[in-house]
Amino acid sequence: MEDSLVEIENKNLIVRKKFNSAKLMHDFPPKIYNNNKQIISGIACPLNCNHSGDLVYSRWSQINWPEKVISPKDFSTRHEMEENAYQYQPSEFGIINTLEWHVNFADRLLFGYYGGPLFAQDEMQVAEHPILGAIKEAMCSLEIEDSRFAPYTRNVDSSPTPILIRGVERRVKISVNPSVERPFTLYGYNFRRASEGVIRNACKALNPPSISNIIAIEAPKHGRGSYSLKTIIEIFNTAYTAFLAARIESYHQIGDAPHVIIHTGNWGTGAYGGNKTIMAILQMLSARVAGIDALVYHTFNAESSKKYEEALTILNNDLIPDDQEVKIINFLSKIEKMKFKWGISDGN
Repeated sequence: MEDSLVEIENKNLIVRKKFNSAKLMHDFPPKIYNNNKQIISGIACPLNCNHSGDLVYSRWSQINWPEKVISPKDFSTRHEMEENAYQYQPSEFGIINTLEWHVNFADRLLFGYYGGPLFAQDEMQVAEHPILGAIKEAMCSLEIEDSRFAPYTRNVDSSPTPILIRGVERRVKISVNPSVERPFTLYGYNFRRASEGVIRNACKALNPPSISNIIAIEAPKHGRGSYSLKTIIEIFNTAYTAFLAARIESYHQIGDAPHVIIHTGNWGTGAYGGNKTIMAILQMLSARVAGIDALVYHTFNAESSKKYEEALTILNNDLIPDDQEVKIINFLSKIEKMKFKWGISDGN
């Protein structure tokens, strides 16, 4: 691993711990209260099922970004768009030593509402990866003796503390889009109203499970008017810290010269009411500064795809220079001057 990344790890890694998956599920079983989620849990983890392998949990403090961004001639993140939700399929880039990560659109409390009736992106991901619920319960227990394990993705001063988990079993695939059998999405409040038959038809057990790597970060919430420079910096700090931590964790997973791919999407633009265009721009810029090889953006629908394309055009045409290094704060100030407006919470 590069010396600069070793220095960052030594300074900014709060804690890293390896867990045996079977022991973790035994010692800290997820606490599921909602009936429909109990149905999904039974499909994902039937009686006497085996949980194999190890997973690695890490929590990071805010990483200071470099003064300048590198020129496109030196490095450029590859951008891909998919008009869907996460598929958790290997990207077809044909590059060896690749590790792929999926962003969890987290609350400050890690996986805080996984066992109840909510079913937005965070809760959907935990339902498909049930051991994430066990991670939440383990952190709540370990925090009592060691505050480094506090299950929070952000400090009380709003500085980010991204949580990364690699080696996570995905044990069930849940189809949330409308279908012939179900003329409505299962996203949000529709989930709690769905019948047992609808839930079962939407789920497909994965045997054997696939393996995912998760990045849990919280976005700012419920703003009004135009985005302030303070909020823009907060968003950039969060995404940059998380994405660079993913690079470092990828070195630990597969050795030298990992090819790092991050899957993300409309982070912070649902219940939190964020603006899709600015959130895409700042994630793209963060991936670039962090040296991420590819950013796969899942837009979910046509409306969000248009916002993504707008963001990519702004990044390439208005922000990124052709042949020079520019101070990152100047990029962020320029974004502030574009006067992006906060949206409205979707209520989920």
